[in-house]
Amino acid sequence: MAFKYRLSLFLYFVGLVFQIQSLELKSPQFECRYHTGKFISIDRDYLDLHLFFPLANEDISLFLDTNGYRYDKGKWGASVGGGIRKSLAEGRIIGLNAYYDYLRGRLKRNFHQIGVGFEWLTDCYDIRINGYLPILAKVHPGPCCYFDNLGSGFQATRCSSEYSYGGLEAEIGKSLFTCRDFDLYAAVGPYYFSRKHFKHFSGVHARLAIDWKSLVSIGIRASHDKFYVTQIQGFFAISIPFIGRFSSDLCQDPSFSVQPVRRNGVILTDRCCNWTWNW
Repeated sequence: MAFKYRLSLFLYFVGLVFQIQSLELKSPQFECRYHTGKFISIDRDYLDLHLFFPLANEDISLFLDTNGYRYDKGKWGASVGGGIRKSLAEGRIIGLNAYYDYLRGRLKRNFHQIGVGFEWLTDCYDIRINGYLPILAKVHPGPCCYFDNLGSGFQATRCSSEYSYGGLEAEIGKSLFTCRDFDLYAAVGPYYFSRKHFKHFSGVHARLAIDWKSLVSIGIRASHDKFYVTQIQGFFAISIPFIGRFSSDLCQDPSFSVQPVRRNGVILTDRCCNWTWNW
C-alpha cells in the first residue's frame, strides 16, 4: 500500500510538471486603486498600484502578484507574492498563495509580514482564507516626552511606540447579479487579529463592489469589532489589461486566469503611549 501511494503521488507530481510546462502567459493586468476612509486599524487614504501576471492553461494557473502602496507624508508599502490555481471540475477552482508585505510606519520604522492564503472559487460562490504573520521587529519605540517640572521632585515620562498585528481573516462571496457587462459582488466574513502580550480582537467585515467589464470598479468595505468599532472605506479602481502581444482575447475567464487575489496587503499597525512616573 505504501509503495502504491508513493507511486501515485510521484505520478501526480510528474503530471503537474508537464502541465506547468504547457502554461502560456495570459493577459497581464495593471490596476490603479484609490482607497478613502477607514478599515480596521487603517485610518489613512492611500493609492494602490497593482500588477498581476498569470500563466495558465486549461487546468492550472500560476501567477506573480505585486502591489505598491503610497500614503500621505511620503509613507509607502509594498507586497510581492505568487500562487497556484488548479481546476478540479467544471466551474470549481482551488488555489494557494504566499506573499511578503512591507510597510514604512508612521514612526519611520520598517514592518515586515508573511502572508498565506487559500481560495475556493466556483460559479456559485467563493471562499477565501488569509493568514498574516509579522516577522522581524514587531514593535518599534518612538519619541519620549519628559515632564520634570511637576514640583516637589515629581517626574513623569511618556513614550510612544508602534506595533503590528498578526491574524486571520476569511470571507464568502457571491455575484449577486450580472446585467449588461455590470457585475455586483458581495462578500462577508470574520477576522481575528492580535499582538503578543497585548490586545486582541475579533470582528466581522463585508464588502460590496460593482464592476464593469473587469475594467472599472467602485465599492465599499466595512469592518466592526469591539476595539475599532465600525469603520467604512470606499474605493475606486481602473484596470488595464495588456493585450495584443500577450493575448488576442480580452475576455479571458476572470475567475481562473486573471482574477486578483483578495487580501489585505497593507500591514495592520497601531500606536500606543506608555507612562512612567516616580510617585
